[in-house]
Amino acid sequence: METKERLEQIEKNWLGDLPINITFEDIAWLISTVKEQQKEIVLLSENLHISDSQLQQANATIERYEKAFKEIDHWYGDHGAVGHMVKEALEGETNE
Repeated sequence: METKERLEQIEKNWLGDLPINITFEDIAWLISTVKEQQKEIVLLSENLHISDSQLQQANATIERYEKAFKEIDHWYGDHGAVGHMVKEALEGETNE
């Protein structure tokens, strides 16, 4: 599944009062995808002239992930592995 499609599916599953459809795998995928996006932005900015629209698009994608992390953090807090992963992701301290 393509990144955009998977993110849209996660957002669709998130609708409702409780995040019962968000899995540990979804969260791990979000974190790894954000890392990939950040690396891609760095490479693009170092090696190519990145257009404003490309930069805006990349930033919008990252903002969507951050919003998802914050929503997950709201529901899970510091409880268990999920809360710990999200907290690290929000703080930018995830290990590679």
